Amino acid sequence: TVSLIVYSSGNVPDTLERTAYIEVVDTQPLPFYEPIAVGVQSTLPAGWSTTDENGDHTGWQEGWWNLGVDGSPDDFIFFDNYQVNLNGLEEQLILPLLDFSTTANPKLYFYRAHRLRTASNTDTLKVYVRACGTNRDLLYVKGGQQLATVAGLDPGPFEPSQPSYWVRDSVDLSA
Repeated sequence: TVSLIVYSSGNVPDTLERTAYIEVVDTQPLPFYEPIAVGVQSTLPAGWSTTDENGDHTGWQEGWWNLGVDGSPDDFIFFDNYQVNLNGLEEQLILPLLDFSTTANPKLYFYRAHRLRTASNTDTLKVYVRACGTNRDLLYVKGGQQLATVAGLDPGPFEPSQPSYWVRDSVDLSA
């Protein structure tokens, strides 16, 4: 229970109480690893969430590809930026809270695959970190040609059909 006591000018107290007002959330132990799916799963891993800035109910999803980063079947999380036009809005994929208090140099490792549709393509991937009680810090930005992992332009939908289309990347989270 949380109590707020306010005194009026006549020194008369007024009390407001709320039960279950503060939510304490458990953190994920490290190392944190996104579990491998068995077959196609249509939902994100437990504890993950997304935003829906344009209200279309389409955003980050979990998918399955027969040729993953090492040539064997693998799951992945993707955003279909071919079918969805965000017009400058950002759809966020939010991971569970992680406790870095016992980790000297925390890093996020991930694989990405992207092909440009046009020469002026501005698809962008950003990674933010937010320490408890602070604003988020932008730690990673790749867009356009920097984000592309496959040479050339293709106006159609992109499917990472070759292991060589995937690039391993990392972000230092110690900011």
